[in-house]
Amino acid sequence: MNRSWNCFGKCIPALLLMVMLVGCDHKAVPIRIGHASPLSGNQAETGIDQMRGAQLAVEEINRNGGILGRTVELLALDDKADPKEATSVAHRLSADQSVVAVVGHLNSGCSIPASKVYNDNGLAMITPVSTSDKLTQQGYRNVFRVCIRNSDQGPAAAYFAINTLVKKRFYIIDDKSAYGAGISDEFEKAAKELNGTIVGRASITEGETDFMAVLTTLKGKEIDFIYFGGMYPEGALLLKQARELGISVPFLSGDGMYSQKLIEIGGDAIEGSIVTHIAPLESKDEKTKAFFEAFRRSFKEEVKVYAPLSYDSVMIIAQAIKEAGSTERSKVVQQMHLPGFSHTGVIGTTRFDEKGDTLNKIPFFYRVEKGKFVLMNTKTATLDK
Repeated sequence: MNRSWNCFGKCIPALLLMVMLVGCDHKAVPIRIGHASPLSGNQAETGIDQMRGAQLAVEEINRNGGILGRTVELLALDDKADPKEATSVAHRLSADQSVVAVVGHLNSGCSIPASKVYNDNGLAMITPVSTSDKLTQQGYRNVFRVCIRNSDQGPAAAYFAINTLVKKRFYIIDDKSAYGAGISDEFEKAAKELNGTIVGRASITEGETDFMAVLTTLKGKEIDFIYFGGMYPEGALLLKQARELGISVPFLSGDGMYSQKLIEIGGDAIEGSIVTHIAPLESKDEKTKAFFEAFRRSFKEEVKVYAPLSYDSVMIIAQAIKEAGSTERSKVVQQMHLPGFSHTGVIGTTRFDEKGDTLNKIPFFYRVEKGKFVLMNTKTATLDK
């Protein structure tokens, strides 16, 4: 009897040590946030820019002590701007139980199929830039976005062109993608409601490089603007080839065209083009200025386009984890759906509606002037000084 108690007594310190080690191990395990965007291919520049915004947020969180006493780790994967690859990436991130939430994807055509995988696994996803309305119309409670929708951005462009710039005749070209076709549909619908005229509409395919056949049909038509729904790789070539054919009509398009690569590829052909963007890149706000300065220090270059939105997406996830007091996936989703949940960051104050869409729906307009995107005054259509 004494011998048994003696043995048990000797075991107690060892058991306590094991419990302490388990507790320490839990604290030592980092909280993982997934990130998905194209890190290779012709959209890599914007995908890497998006990833860097997320990286900057993670670094800042860790400098300030992490979350719930744990460090944060970014698990960034390449979806190659391909829906099938995006689905594969979503399965990989969902299977990793240390991943609490995901920031991604960039393309709506990737976010839509990936969202089902995340939903099946109860994993919150915040897309910084996927604007297709369909994404949040699927009824998935785990899906959020900090950017405005096509149904916000397309009509805003139509209103701006018709009521502010006093232009009413448009030819629409889209790239058939969920983003490009979707935003073009919304622009067309709004333009017609505002008594604008759609002179014609045509489609191209992502990855194409020769658009002469489509552009030839435009020659001789009375058009105020060509509205393009698509991404900058095709948009830049489309503009160059239009100018080669003697078509001087200015282009109006969505945020998919906002990239310095557009100007690098298109050169002088891009001058005068107007694009809508889903977040302000020029601001006197101290938080915004600090972000841009930190980005320059870390990456030795300027923000390309989407980094501020992915930065805020990570910060929103971090806030949700902290306020929920848990890294449990379902609790993080629940926290972001609370009526009082909001986050004030680089892109302003973000609050979500019941579908997961942001309530911050202000679009911004930029015109290419002397090789730079210059913020426009949407009330007077003059350049802000």
